[in-house]
Amino acid sequence: MEKQNRVPQIYGYSVCLVVVITVLISVTSLMNAGIDLGGPLHAMRSRTGAPSLASFENYKMNILRSSWEQKGYAPDDHALQKMYAAAEAEIIRLVDHGAR
Repeated sequence: MEKQNRVPQIYGYSVCLVVVITVLISVTSLMNAGIDLGGPLHAMRSRTGAPSLASFENYKMNILRSSWEQKGYAPDDHALQKMYAAAEAEIIRLVDHGAR
C-alpha cells in the first residue's frame, strides 16, 4: 500500500526540482540581460580582433595602427569619428536586440 503513495510523491519532487532549476536559469538570464542593457558597450568585450570602443581615442589608436600596418593609409579625424559613431551604434543595437 505504501508503494502506491510514493510514486506521486517522487513525481511531485521531480517536478519541483525541474521548476526550481528552470527559475534559476531564467533569473540568471534576466539579470545578464539587464546588466547588458545598462552598459551595452561593455557587453561585447569578448569580441577578439575588434577595435576598442571604450573611448574615441582608443578606437582611433586601434584603427590607425591596423590601417597603417595593412595599407599605409591613415584616415582623418572626421572619418574616424564617423566610423566610431557607426561602430558604437551597431554594438548598442546588437546588445539591445540580444538582451530584449
